Amino acid sequence: MTKKTLSPRIQQLLDFLALCEQMKLILRSLTDLDGVRRESDAEHIWEICMFILFFSKDFGKGVDVLHMMKLALVHDLVEIYAGDVDVFDKKGRETKEANEREARKKIHSQLPKDIADELESLFEEYEAKKTQEAIIVNAIDKFQPVFQIYNEGGHEWKKRNVTFDKLDVIKRHHMQPNELMLALYEYILADAKERSLLSDE
Repeated sequence: MTKKTLSPRIQQLLDFLALCEQMKLILRSLTDLDGVRRESDAEHIWEICMFILFFSKDFGKGVDVLHMMKLALVHDLVEIYAGDVDVFDKKGRETKEANEREARKKIHSQLPKDIADELESLFEEYEAKKTQEAIIVNAIDKFQPVFQIYNEGGHEWKKRNVTFDKLDVIKRHHMQPNELMLALYEYILADAKERSLLSDE
């Protein structure tokens, strides 16, 4: 078989997709259901997309599901260079914004201009959280770890001494703009509290 030559654009996109493979290797602070293996960024994004798919008819009228998928798929791409920062890591969060800004520049430089501009627009939209789609994807992004820890029996909460109040202060305001996400969050958190999955301290 003769090796074909790809156009510079296609080669650039293929190279960037190869870089995206690293999302499978970027480990988040949470463990999976087995309580041992840490979740990857790729798995986190996959679960967000599953939420979007299954609740697509329940988020409210006029929501662009394809656009939400795009926001979900790209919102953590910066972590290829910046890494994941835990929500309780105060020191790490001090430099998070600056590190992610530099990561966005690196990503932009490796893509054709039209794709780079689209990604930058999606990044900006997600961070601004002014569109209905960005608000919902942000809420799912913040809900997913809660759902994951709830399903593994609350071990991460107990290990980190996370109380109901401590968690609620960090998470609730992200859920409030969307009726469905707030209902899901309150249901899970109420059940977690009833079952003593959170720390008592």
